[in-house]
Amino acid sequence: MIEYLKEKYGDFAVFLDPKDFVHLFGTGRKHSEFFSRVGDAVLITKETFSFNYRYTGKEESLSGRHGSLSYQELVVPLVVYRRW
Repeated sequence: MIEYLKEKYGDFAVFLDPKDFVHLFGTGRKHSEFFSRVGDAVLITKETFSFNYRYTGKEESLSGRHGSLSYQELVVPLVVYRRW
């Protein structure tokens, strides 16, 4: 699968086997279901590219697009509210 994706979309993204790049997810002990939840491939888009899903209106979805290691993608604001 990864070879097919590289051939078809290699100009737009990098496709990684999660087993080879497990360090991208942190250094702690991995949950027993880690690899089944991560999936078969990790997709990281190049430059300003993104992959879009053509919605039919019948599915639930999130509004955002993610998939790169750009500064804008990695730095996410955090708001914490502590109720005393």
